[in-house]
Amino acid sequence: MSGYETEEQQIDAIKSWWKDYGTKIVFAVVIGVGGLVGGKAWLNYQETNRTSASAEYQQLTEELKAGQFDSVTVRAEHIISTFSNTAYASLAALSLAKVKMESGEIAAARSKLQWAMENAKQEDIKQVARLRLARAMIADGQATAALALFEGAQKKSYSALSNEVKGDAYVANGQHDQARSAYTAAIEALTDRDDRRILQMKLDDLGS
Repeated sequence: MSGYETEEQQIDAIKSWWKDYGTKIVFAVVIGVGGLVGGKAWLNYQETNRTSASAEYQQLTEELKAGQFDSVTVRAEHIISTFSNTAYASLAALSLAKVKMESGEIAAARSKLQWAMENAKQEDIKQVARLRLARAMIADGQATAALALFEGAQKKSYSALSNEVKGDAYVANGQHDQARSAYTAAIEALTDRDDRRILQMKLDDLGS
């Protein structure tokens, strides 16, 4: 507050400044504090949400192991609709798709896998959903559409699996040369510790 000769002039200047800007500052502080309080409440809600989703998903896995597929269906749908912003929703969708595939409901399985692929926030879950969706589409006679799922860059750690599924799609389409290339790429992407017997059998079945 330089430029004022007396303390009284300084106080008058402060009053004048407060009259012009004080309300705005108070408003900003209130909003800021409210944001902190609201942010903490939101974090608490998120943690509670995740805990509830985790408990529901744990119950779902127990029902899945016990073969209680009707219960799995109901609980999975509940998790997907109630906890859609958590990873458990995508995992529940994968579990439900597995049940639907095993019961021959391929369209229903594809729907859940599509949802998981589009909504999962974790890249690994997206990749698993994509692979399973492609397999479901091949089983549903849509091998060409399945191949379209692999357009663009794929995560390197899933290269072997992706190329194997692509090979399966090519075989379904009768494109044996492309299938051979895909299976070969899948084998080359394996590590020394990976079991390559199934892939080698698929490749050998195509002949030379």
